[in-house]
Amino acid sequence: MAISETYSRLLGGLILRDDGVIIPPDPANLDYAAFLAWEVAGGIAEMEAPAAPAVPASISARQMLLGLAGMGMITEAEALAAATVGAVPEAIEFIFATLPAVEQFGARVTWARMSEVERAHPLVAMLGAAQGLSSKDLDAFFVTAAAL
Repeated sequence: MAISETYSRLLGGLILRDDGVIIPPDPANLDYAAFLAWEVAGGIAEMEAPAAPAVPASISARQMLLGLAGMGMITEAEALAAATVGAVPEAIEFIFATLPAVEQFGARVTWARMSEVERAHPLVAMLGAAQGLSSKDLDAFFVTAAAL
């Protein structure tokens, strides 16, 4: 075996060979034995970073409200009022009030009747920007909220 081969360590003790083969840490496995010999010969396996979770294209209104309450942007009472009667929480209403008058009505109706929140919707970007959230922060919010 040539030292020019490379390996990476994956979570769970698995080994990734440079040709894409995943090797379990089993002493009876010939590929694993070759990996151990490679290490003895001076090879150093880098730890492979886990893949970042995919950003969902949308989350449910329920997930959004739980996420907003969880991050403290709205209160639990406001989240419940929004979920039951479409009420606009104070922090969201403050942002809507900064919109041109012609856009305020549409924003409030959209808020009150949405069942799904699309990551690419302009209201998401506007609300995020008003809270000082970057696009990366919004992506993280969607990933976290999708698990709720």
